[in-house]
Amino acid sequence: MLLYRSHKLNQGMHIKGNGLSIDVIVVAIYGTKSCREACLEIIGVTGTNMIGVSYSKGLVKLIEDIEVGILNIKKSKDASNSVTIYYSAPKKYSFQPKSYN
Repeated sequence: MLLYRSHKLNQGMHIKGNGLSIDVIVVAIYGTKSCREACLEIIGVTGTNMIGVSYSKGLVKLIEDIEVGILNIKKSKDASNSVTIYYSAPKKYSFQPKSYN
């Protein structure tokens, strides 16, 4: 399953399925509107706390079945304060957007 969602700081995605519960949280946004980078906090994956993602890096593997990356989509007027994260995972996982304040 492919999903993309625009997130601001302290927003992210709760991913659940196959006995796992993972939170992906945007903790920093860098770069320009046309070349985004972000620092993501990953909760629920052993050995991974923070990862950096950027459009140029492509997809980054969280676990065997789940990958995340950045799309360069300027969908909103808020583009300077947000980043569009691309999620790739099999259908056995469910995704729920979440704010982490």
